[in-house]
Amino acid sequence: MVGSLIVVNVEAKDNGGIAKIEAFINNEKAGEDTNSPYRIRIDLTSFYSKVGRKEV
Repeated sequence: MVGSLIVVNVEAKDNGGIAKIEAFINNEKAGEDTNSPYRIRIDLTSFYSKVGRKEV
């Protein structure tokens, strides 16, 4: 394992506005951001323990 932190950058647009964006891993919420430009930092440490040390 090289690192346990990933950063997800999201470009999203909607005429009605966007309240927030969310990221999920295996149906579990991993993070959210409410301000554009959207960026979610996810610490994978807790997810590694749930999948039996498999790479996510």
